[in-house]
Amino acid sequence: MKQKVKSKAKTKPKVSKAKVTETKKERKAPDGPLGMIMKEFMDKTKQSGVKHREALKLWKTSAERSAVVAKLPPREVKRRRY
Repeated sequence: MKQKVKSKAKTKPKVSKAKVTETKKERKAPDGPLGMIMKEFMDKTKQSGVKHREALKLWKTSAERSAVVAKLPPREVKRRRY
């Protein structure tokens, strides 16, 4: 009679969810030119009663955003999704 061979595959130790949340990074404040202008635009739009998702859609087509993106070099515009 043949005996079964146990596999010696290594498995990753399970990490509890409590440990995962402890190492979560804090979000940085917007520090670039586009980030600062976007934050101001979003705050102003939300104060006027628009929801966050709608404010993001408005930001994509806003004159403020297009003015900042026009000043960026073409290489930077290609690298990032502005």
